[in-house]
Amino acid sequence: MGAIGGNGKGVVGVFNATSDWSLQVGKALNSAGSGYGSTVMEAVAGCVAAGAKVVSLSLGSTGSSIAEDDFYTDLYLNHDVLLIAAAGK
Repeated sequence: MGAIGGNGKGVVGVFNATSDWSLQVGKALNSAGSGYGSTVMEAVAGCVAAGAKVVSLSLGSTGSSIAEDDFYTDLYLNHDVLLIAAAGK
């Protein structure tokens, strides 16, 4: 969730009203909440292409692939993208 502070709307928020930021939303799962690692990577790549520097994910899985590990490692090490993931659902 994002909120802008200092705008007189009653929410303090994380960013002040003069910050230069935008919120990107990527859809990776179907209406039943299921999907594939590849569609999640596509959604993340779309957000990064649109300028995202912080990506927050909340997913459940039985494992990961080498392709996923390489993809997210590359984003962090070579593209300055911070990845945040919820665990323990």
